[in-house]
Amino acid sequence: MVGQDGLAVAEFRVLAYEGEAPVTLAGCVFARFGADGLAVETRDYWHTAEGHLPG
Repeated sequence: MVGQDGLAVAEFRVLAYEGEAPVTLAGCVFARFGADGLAVETRDYWHTAEGHLPG
């Protein structure tokens, strides 16, 4: 869903493994879309933590 001024935001969480150790990667993506539907600006951040952390 794209809101006012073509801005969309998505939060994400990935449960993965590094070798046999569980890790959680969580972050957020911001994208602004032009009238043609193409992304004209993007920003994101993410971090990792040891173990599988609940949402």
